[in-house]
Amino acid sequence: MRALARVYDKDERYVARLLPLAFLAPSIVEAMLAGRQPVDLTAQDLLTPQDLPAEWNAQAAILGFARQSVSPPR
Repeated sequence: MRALARVYDKDERYVARLLPLAFLAPSIVEAMLAGRQPVDLTAQDLLTPQDLPAEWNAQAAILGFARQSVSPPR
């Protein structure tokens, strides 16, 4: 994290808050980019420290995408 922060001239805490977003399920990212996220999901929700699981369906449930199936790529 320190190296990333240095390269991008950012604070380490900022990098630490954003890094977990790199591991979101691709279908969650695609849904958000298309504007299909839950209406109560905010950017602050994504940046608030939480232990998001690595399992994509569990991420979907926690973030309010529970009705959508999140499948790994084949």
